[in-house]
Amino acid sequence: MNPSILKLQWKRREGGGGKTQRDYLDFVVDEKSLSELIGGDLVSCLGWFVPEENKKAVARLMLKADSDLPDNRFALYVCPECGELGCGAVTAVIEKIDDKIIWRDFGFQNDYAGEIRPLEEVDKIIFDRAQYRNALRSAL
Repeated sequence: MNPSILKLQWKRREGGGGKTQRDYLDFVVDEKSLSELIGGDLVSCLGWFVPEENKKAVARLMLKADSDLPDNRFALYVCPECGELGCGAVTAVIEKIDDKIIWRDFGFQNDYAGEIRPLEEVDKIIFDRAQYRNALRSAL
């Protein structure tokens, strides 16, 4: 099985009607937008918030910082208004095995319910570690 290719691509969440317009970096896996696959009104954790938080998000996704949730789960898409996990987030387990980075067990969670609703439309994704890191560095 060939590893998937990760790219980051600018995307806009339109504003109006009480919504804030947000430009963010979407995860594009094998030329398919992950945000379109998962649906919902969320933005990725990259590109739209203050630079320091963007650096922290990249470090987490590169596994150079601790995950932002228990059980080695990482927020990929968050509330477009505040970024708070309490509003709900799409999360996944991210792990490094040899020269691969694996995203698996995708789910929707918030810190009110304390449970994870699996997102079965998203399968495990395996990336080549070097290509993955180069893609994430482009967010800096």
